[in-house]
Amino acid sequence: MILVAQSLKSYGYDWDSQQILNQAIIYAEEGKIEAGYIQYVLDSPNNIALLTGMGVFFNTLKQIGITDFLGAAITLNVFILALTQVLIFLVAKMFYGRRIAAISILFSFVFISLSMYVHIAYTDTLAIIFPILLLYLSLQFVKVESIKLKILLSAVIGAVSTIGYLIKPTVIIAFIAITIGGTLWLLKTKKILIIKRIL
Repeated sequence: MILVAQSLKSYGYDWDSQQILNQAIIYAEEGKIEAGYIQYVLDSPNNIALLTGMGVFFNTLKQIGITDFLGAAITLNVFILALTQVLIFLVAKMFYGRRIAAISILFSFVFISLSMYVHIAYTDTLAIIFPILLLYLSLQFVKVESIKLKILLSAVIGAVSTIGYLIKPTVIIAFIAITIGGTLWLLKTKKILIIKRIL
């Protein structure tokens, strides 16, 4: 994936992803964004979280002497996409076993690692991890028996959902779907337990 990202690096970014990258760099270097860009941010509030996050990320790197912000953005994107593939494997393994999970690696490699957007740190790519991460955390919530761990996982799921929503509002769809699925599963489980007690 790193090789694909590096090969695409020369093509640069496109559409508003380039503007967000530029403004994040300016924010890291000057502590503010260009005045002319403020209206765009107000018109596209879905990019505020990404711009802020990238700006803070770049500023942190600057403090430790790293100034290749484009390279850092690509590295971050590749890391997120790689972690997404790991989570896909783990979730597939939980549902279908190691064999199907291994096959999922092939599909995630083709559709994620070889994507033409693997080098672009933008809402569409950075948000890809949230649905599968929420599903993984929800499965862990069901799996653990400790009340303390369930409370902790609930807080983490809430935080991940919030961050995901700020980056890409459609992430909330995954949260709603998982919530509905979890509720139906609990109702089904409770119904089965009641029937068993009656019998």
